[in-house]
Amino acid sequence: MAKLAARVAALSIALFAVNVYVCRELFTIEYLRHMGSIEAAFISLARYVRDNWTDLSWFPLWYGGIPYQDSYPPLMHALVAAVAGFTHWSPALAYHATAAFVYCAGPVTLFWLCWRLSGRLGASFFAGLFYSLVSPSALLIENVRRDVGGLMRPRRFQTLIVYGEDPHVMGLTLLGVSILLLDYASEKRRPWAYVLAAVSFAATALTNWLAGAALAIGVVALVLASEFPQIRNRVIGAVLIGAIAYALAAPLVPPSTIRTIQFNARTIEGDFTHYTDGLILRLAALAAAIAATKWGLTRIRASRALQFGAYFTLVTGAITLGWAYAQIVFVPQPHRYHTEMEWGIAILIAFSADAIAARMPKRAAAALACLALILAVPFARSSRRYARGLLEEVDITQRVELRLGRWLKANMPEARVMVPGSISWFLNAFTDNPQLGGGFDQGTTNYQIRVATYLMYWTSGDTNLDAEASIAWLKTFGVQAIAIGGPKSGEFYKPYQNPSKFVGKLDELWREGDDVLYRVPQRNSSLAHVMTRAQLPPRTPYNGVDLDALRPYLRALDDPQLPLAAMRWTSRHSAVIGASLTPDQIVSVQITHHPGWRAAVNGRDVPVSADRVGQTVVEPRCSGACSIELRYDGGEEMLAARALHWIAIVGSFIWIAAALYFDVRKRVAPPRP
Repeated sequence: MAKLAARVAALSIALFAVNVYVCRELFTIEYLRHMGSIEAAFISLARYVRDNWTDLSWFPLWYGGIPYQDSYPPLMHALVAAVAGFTHWSPALAYHATAAFVYCAGPVTLFWLCWRLSGRLGASFFAGLFYSLVSPSALLIENVRRDVGGLMRPRRFQTLIVYGEDPHVMGLTLLGVSILLLDYASEKRRPWAYVLAAVSFAATALTNWLAGAALAIGVVALVLASEFPQIRNRVIGAVLIGAIAYALAAPLVPPSTIRTIQFNARTIEGDFTHYTDGLILRLAALAAAIAATKWGLTRIRASRALQFGAYFTLVTGAITLGWAYAQIVFVPQPHRYHTEMEWGIAILIAFSADAIAARMPKRAAAALACLALILAVPFARSSRRYARGLLEEVDITQRVELRLGRWLKANMPEARVMVPGSISWFLNAFTDNPQLGGGFDQGTTNYQIRVATYLMYWTSGDTNLDAEASIAWLKTFGVQAIAIGGPKSGEFYKPYQNPSKFVGKLDELWREGDDVLYRVPQRNSSLAHVMTRAQLPPRTPYNGVDLDALRPYLRALDDPQLPLAAMRWTSRHSAVIGASLTPDQIVSVQITHHPGWRAAVNGRDVPVSADRVGQTVVEPRCSGACSIELRYDGGEEMLAARALHWIAIVGSFIWIAAALYFDVRKRVAPPRP
């Protein structure tokens, strides 16, 4: 047993070392030159968590404010924040060190899973090695091959560095652990094993939404890879573990968050709004293919590991290759599942080769293993050269993302701003300025903000209309400044189609080359405004240039006859508003509405509702000087989610303790006569 453990440890270290060889500089890099990577948004989230870890219910910095759990699945950011806090590293350095570790650990957890399923160390090691160095998607998908630049370059590393898929990579690293623990729990059928698997399930889902989907696919693949008499018990165990996992994670993935992500995912990186049309037929065809594969693999008595790899690859391959070859859609954003497909292919290739080697003479099998190791060398060297080219630091002090952020922090520290592209992703790594945009559009709970943001970048061809419509939406959402980048902007994406639309119409606050920050005229810099209900937007705008729906509200914002309201944040989820009111007046608060917002005047609860553009309306129903306490508690849904969370924790402890108690009693009970 000790020798086996030593061999497992040695092979695990070897796999980890191979990946360290590829990416070793990543452990010590602060900022990379890939300014278009979404990792900047994740660094911003990690900084926010580090600085506000006791106040993570409402997230006021993106999209006019959103529930914190909608900002992104939080596990990666929480881990990075913990590393940054413990080491006193910057969030950026902590992020890259954590990402490097997770990247190197991914093939190791895949190796552990394969060993668990097969008991064969050699084949399991080669699965991890294949996953470390080979990118099958570059062979199978032309767009991937063109993007990564060749067949011998590591796509997994490119997605990590160039595109910032660090949480996705972490999810795949945890996927191997979760499936391993599910299999272990299904065999042992002990409460502590079920709970441990549930914790791992929850952790996987809380890294990345795609990893959560991959976990579901992995569970199905494991069940299908089982012998028929075992399937029933494995299904029951998987359902039990999944239920405990969801209960544990419920405050971070309540139903409203799931609905928000699903809704927005249909219109991000493509139009997938009609993906459900004909989905039943596509799923039926996939089920038939899985059934045929099960029949065939059962007839040839394929190993469990080989079956698992085949089923996982079949499903992820259908998602990825169906889209790449025929534009067939099983899920929104199907092109992103090619990293999951590669994970499955590594298992499939290794254990297909193992099945062939098992029928060969021992010397021939050993020669095949040696050949595989020899072939790994050029792939490792190619991966290393490619990684070295990508792992270049940037002097962040020379970048517009930092320079504009510092200016805003010094001169407009509380102002809501609209900034484009890479500046938006980086901004909150340096400052707490709230934004109209943000770093995770799938978490936007107010669709009208997506409409407004699209309008800012779009052009009608009429500069006057572009400026008028943009200013109208900026004022509607309480934006005090907007950054514009021209063709020579230092910002990465340069998304504005008409960057000159504000010239001569708005005052410049800051300029650096082709990057300009304009002041948006506001009568009151507060996010709270006194008006009557009749002055709210009468209907939801049909589109971004339907300004008639906004005009009554815009007139109220500029009306000098209306009293001013002052608003002061008292925490990340609460504020105090002061104004002189009459009973018929309301307060429009330019914060995204959510059922979890509450308001009180002198200890008396008052109504809170949403207006037609998704912002918050408070009805104080008071006369004279009024002080309104506004707070976010998540509402009834979050109350139920927290209750479910604690029931799961307490129930798990009781279940484990009871099982241990009865085990002890059984062991010490005197034998029956």
